[in-house]
Amino acid sequence: MDRFSSLTCIILTMVMFLAGCSQAKSSPTPIPATPIPATPTEPLPTPVPPSPTPAPLFGYDAAVPFDVKVNSEEERDGVTVVDLSYAAHDPSFSPLTGGRTLAYLVKPQGDGPFAGVIYLHWLGHYNNSRAQYLDEAITLAQHGAVSLLLQGYFPWMTSPKGAADRPLIIGQEIELRRAVDFLLSQPEVDPERLGYVGHDYGAMYGGMLAGTDPRLKTYVLLAGTPSFADWSAYFGSIDFLKPENYLPVVEDLDPIQHISNAAPASLFFQFAQNDRFIPEEAGNRFYEAASEPKKIEWYTAATHELKVEAALQARQDWLADQLNLTPFLTPAEALASNLHWFDVSAILYHGTKTIYFDPYNLSGDLPTADLILISHGHSDHADLESLQKIVGPGTVLIISPSVEGFYKNNQEAIGVAATILGEGETTETGGVTVEAVAAYDTRFHLRQNGGTGFVVSIDGGRIYFAGGTGFYPEMAEIESDVTIYPFYKLDDVTQVVQILPTEIMFFVHSSE
Repeated sequence: MDRFSSLTCIILTMVMFLAGCSQAKSSPTPIPATPIPATPTEPLPTPVPPSPTPAPLFGYDAAVPFDVKVNSEEERDGVTVVDLSYAAHDPSFSPLTGGRTLAYLVKPQGDGPFAGVIYLHWLGHYNNSRAQYLDEAITLAQHGAVSLLLQGYFPWMTSPKGAADRPLIIGQEIELRRAVDFLLSQPEVDPERLGYVGHDYGAMYGGMLAGTDPRLKTYVLLAGTPSFADWSAYFGSIDFLKPENYLPVVEDLDPIQHISNAAPASLFFQFAQNDRFIPEEAGNRFYEAASEPKKIEWYTAATHELKVEAALQARQDWLADQLNLTPFLTPAEALASNLHWFDVSAILYHGTKTIYFDPYNLSGDLPTADLILISHGHSDHADLESLQKIVGPGTVLIISPSVEGFYKNNQEAIGVAATILGEGETTETGGVTVEAVAAYDTRFHLRQNGGTGFVVSIDGGRIYFAGGTGFYPEMAEIESDVTIYPFYKLDDVTQVVQILPTEIMFFVHSSE
């Protein structure tokens, strides 16, 4: 085959091949597009695993056993006082007490349910321990409350040191929350009636608790300040405790940061006008930051200790109202609540002692008398039949000189000895003091006849029993909480009310 023939065969073969390829494809060969450069992007960051949910600021393990140890238990004034300790939330918090929280538990008699109150004392030379409010807690128990009185740890047992104080403040606050747990573990405590009383640092920790623990119903905060850095006024010579250094360490812990979240709990702030530590501006700032409902009282005669009767009574009344305790009464109110009238001037006082004044026309089931007082010898005051109903082997009978004749005539029938007490004389019997005072008028009770009135000191108060129906100037000098005045004419009542220094008066004897 020549070169031409060979070339022809090659061309034909290529044509046939291309024709076959064309039949095998259904679309033409695409023409590639001109590439467009991509916009450069930032490289993706390396993924970081999510952080765990942060623990609450005052979080703790509530399942830690209390491991209660009782040091002593005693009865005081009808109340049980238990000296005990229990395990702290973390043993490392309180090494000076072996990792334990010291406390008094004060309980009423009975099964309850009772209100519950936590007390935290102040930091001071005279009240640096849980015993500060022990007497108050005993009284509170008599009105229906179980109290837990904590021994504070920081700063009571270890002094401020700067940045190292932060975990101690948190730890002390956790111990308060654990105290609530402990109180609620007592079967007789009503969980709906919990309260708190704190003084000084105790008030500050209470302010923190009010905003972080919803279980308490009411708080009484005495002489507290809004920030831990405020104590630089006391520790001012120490650089790390100056506000500019200390505030960054504690600011988010400060009571003023939490007290605004106390609602619905009620807040009662008590401050002293002459407080050497807490200026009025600081007290008012603490109060103004607090949520409603709230109340504030300033005591003009008080210092930081707040040891004034008005503050105590206000605190007791507040707790009684908020926690549904039996009411706290003034000495006069307490005495008056135990008085019962029978007829004419016959009065029974039935408190810690049973005392009858001028018993007359008595009837019914009567308690035996511890003490009987007879002011004068008129038959509607000195009544043999009534005496016989109430006299017992241990009865003490005190009479005025004007009753001596009646007594001598009926001594055997009466059955007990009598003490004659003349005007100006005083005697004491069974813890009760009796003073004979003047009682006379120009109508029925001449002074020379020897009638007297009586002033009886009992149960923390004074009862004045005027005896006869007279009015005389000496009455203005007789101080008492309660007066029992037998009157004859309403004019006498008007004069007595004007001059007698007493809180509560009972008018008996007359039918006017």
